[in-house]
Amino acid sequence: MPHTDDHLQGHTRRVGLARERTTATNFEALPPIPRNDLAREIEAKRDQQFPKFYRIRKNVAPEDSADPLAKLLGIEQEKALEIARNIIFF
Repeated sequence: MPHTDDHLQGHTRRVGLARERTTATNFEALPPIPRNDLAREIEAKRDQQFPKFYRIRKNVAPEDSADPLAKLLGIEQEKALEIARNIIFF
């Protein structure tokens, strides 16, 4: 799963690897670390084979997000589509 550098910089700040004043030069050295961490976390979640593991993807139509949302939240497809159209997940 590809992650943008902006997403990875946000992640490094959230987990404490970087701060608001971290320089661009330092950020250039960081992306492999969180990129690999996120890839391992995703793989570990998939390997667990949870009975209710749903995937919502970035850059897909709201209609494509509605089904996993409906299943996850236990709501009707129409309500899930309304949510998918009005909430920014990423």
